[in-house]
Amino acid sequence: MYLGDDRREVLGNKNTIVQALNIYRGVEVASHTRNHAPLLKCDRVRVLEEIVYDYLRLEDIFGQKIVGMAYPGRIPNYDEALAQFIAQYTSVCFARTTLCTHRFDFPVDFMQWHPTMHILDVQAEDIVEKFSDCQEDALLFLWGHAFELDYDETRWSRVEKLFARIAQIENAVCLPCGEVYRRYHARTTGSQTDG
Repeated sequence: MYLGDDRREVLGNKNTIVQALNIYRGVEVASHTRNHAPLLKCDRVRVLEEIVYDYLRLEDIFGQKIVGMAYPGRIPNYDEALAQFIAQYTSVCFARTTLCTHRFDFPVDFMQWHPTMHILDVQAEDIVEKFSDCQEDALLFLWGHAFELDYDETRWSRVEKLFARIAQIENAVCLPCGEVYRRYHARTTGSQTDG
């Protein structure tokens, strides 16, 4: 859901802010920038405006500290310099990319956090089965947009079947990104973080 200036909903949203508050109650919310701007083409001031304005507004609306973001755009809309800039000048602690790895490793750099797969990945069932066979700590990181499920009626059933299979995996725990970040950070550094 994109929110326009002055808390107005942007055309194409399926839900009003009031509906979103009910739908996302108790759910971690992350920034996706104010206008879905191509960040690599923006000067640094515009990058800060896109990200900081968005997460401050989301914090005001949802009443939670926003420490994560998803880079906008299907193609890589970031690079290492941009990721470092965002980490240095904002409160963002982790940022999801769209570069799927089909692996189950934890990120090397949380500001360039590559997911395992998209929820509609054609290899999704095989990837989940490989994940279910993992003997060590492993991370199955899915990403996707709810609106993508509306393109045809088979998509909802595919994703429901996928999630049902994941729910059957013994010892698997479903965590929001912020909790994965906090636990990993605490385990690797021995200290807690605000993220």
